[in-house]
Amino acid sequence: MLDFLPRLKTEVLIGTGPYGTNLATRGYDQTGNSSWWAINHPDVYQDLLKAFCDAGCNWALINAHTRLRLKPFGLEDKAREMSYKLARLTKEVIPNTCYLGFYMSGSMVFLPPIGDASVDEVYESYAEQVVIAEDIGVDFFQVSGSDIEQTRLAIKAVKDNSKLPIAGLLHSINPTPRGFRTITGVDPTTGAKKLEEFGADIVGQICGGINYEETTAVLREMRTACSKYLAARPNAGLPELINGKTVHPATPEQMAKEAPNWVESGARLISGCCGTTPEHLAKVVAVLK
Repeated sequence: MLDFLPRLKTEVLIGTGPYGTNLATRGYDQTGNSSWWAINHPDVYQDLLKAFCDAGCNWALINAHTRLRLKPFGLEDKAREMSYKLARLTKEVIPNTCYLGFYMSGSMVFLPPIGDASVDEVYESYAEQVVIAEDIGVDFFQVSGSDIEQTRLAIKAVKDNSKLPIAGLLHSINPTPRGFRTITGVDPTTGAKKLEEFGADIVGQICGGINYEETTAVLREMRTACSKYLAARPNAGLPELINGKTVHPATPEQMAKEAPNWVESGARLISGCCGTTPEHLAKVVAVLK
């Protein structure tokens, strides 16, 4: 199998969708940590992975969490154990032709002067996970967060402890009267430029309140500010509460219709975040292949 980055020169790689919202339709009550729930319901987790692989996905993520992110759940001492268990469960299912990524999302803390977690604490929590990922054996890292400074620390932790490619994604981009912004006020152009400066090999967006067409607009803004491959992982529309259940309204057909425009805008990694199902990605695979 070709190395991860060289393959992006000629191909679009499509990845597994979100675990949390898909597990929620399979019994996860969304009151605890989704990765811990998956570890304790391995058959459900692996069946979901199989569905993504059957849809044609050719990269999958280990959705690991730092001890800082796990602390509100009382699981901070389980960070190492969880990463290894998720890796084992994931590797048992995905085919050899599927790339394995290690996903490090925001730490769910604030840096000074707002928060009480120091820069060193956040950096060290990411570095611990990078060392584990190297031991597990992965093909690339995906890092994201709403706080661009914490994303910088995550990328630095990877660069300091690994030579693997990094996908750096802006988290939670939303439309505002002043244009697209993350919840901390970063616009796509500034974000893409900074992520490239930090050392990301792939730059993109994940989650947030933008629809599929707005995702294309965000990617085009990012393309003006950086020279890296792009990534698109939007939600399946803004969630709606229908009969007491959270529903993401965007259909697989709508995603498949817009995905070629993401590719035209520079995207080489494509997946979806909240609400994206194996059916969504199967439609995308069919169109892009």
